[in-house]
Amino acid sequence: MYEQSLYAVTTGRSSDPAQKPGSIQKILGNQDYENLKFDLSPDGKAIAVQRAKRGNAEDIGLWVLRPETSPIPQRLLSRPAGEFAIAPDSATYANPQADGIAILSLTPNVKPLDFIPSFRRVFSFTPDGRKSAMLKYNSDFSQSIFLVTNQEFQKELIRTAGEFLNCQFDPRNPQLYCLLTRRKPGKDFSDKLTLEAIDLQTFAVKPLLVLPDQVETKMSLSPDGLELLLDRVVAKKSEPVTGDVRTEGGSAIGSSNLILVNLKNAAVSNNSPSPEELPLKGFRPRWLP
Repeated sequence: MYEQSLYAVTTGRSSDPAQKPGSIQKILGNQDYENLKFDLSPDGKAIAVQRAKRGNAEDIGLWVLRPETSPIPQRLLSRPAGEFAIAPDSATYANPQADGIAILSLTPNVKPLDFIPSFRRVFSFTPDGRKSAMLKYNSDFSQSIFLVTNQEFQKELIRTAGEFLNCQFDPRNPQLYCLLTRRKPGKDFSDKLTLEAIDLQTFAVKPLLVLPDQVETKMSLSPDGLELLLDRVVAKKSEPVTGDVRTEGGSAIGSSNLILVNLKNAAVSNNSPSPEELPLKGFRPRWLP
């Protein structure tokens, strides 16, 4: 059972000198619904939240919350599938369906705006919203990332027999960074975790970093595209107990570390970036704008 509530926390980075850092305000409780996932619109004015009705596992849906103008959540969609993502226009979102990606409005009771068949997830949009990186499952059990534009252009960029964990567009340059697993040759079917860059002009793929062991890893690209954080957690071998911080899979987190990767000139230089382990513990870090 999820007991998560949604809060707004001030950082102190404001033009208002009266705003103090660390002020906490609850904006969505969990009394009637479990809050499962959320996504914040780029303009900061709308929050899409996946919620499940307590006592009724079949009643699950996507809601929109606008804390500044409409603090009461409004239901958008029943049974949202997979990893939904708000588009850069802050007015629409991509929602995975069984046979493709639906482009829907963040305004309730508006008919679907578009449908892109065959894809399973939108990992990232370019800042102008004209291009997206979409995940496709292939008939040979491999996975591919496609560049998809709003002009109906589609091109496969990269394929793996393993799994794509995340892909994010560089906001400065025409390139895409992907964190994925590559299948090692041999009978044990083991995978290696790699960070790779795709040049969106030449479509060349360049491996940047191979990570030594495969633990639960997430990546987060800085807003200026110069650095990337890898968030790596190791689960406890014992069963989780009350009070444990858990992974998305429900296991208790035993340890964690943050790795900073300097990406300046990484995609065009012959040298691989040097990862730096930060003297910090934690998980799911977020960059400030």
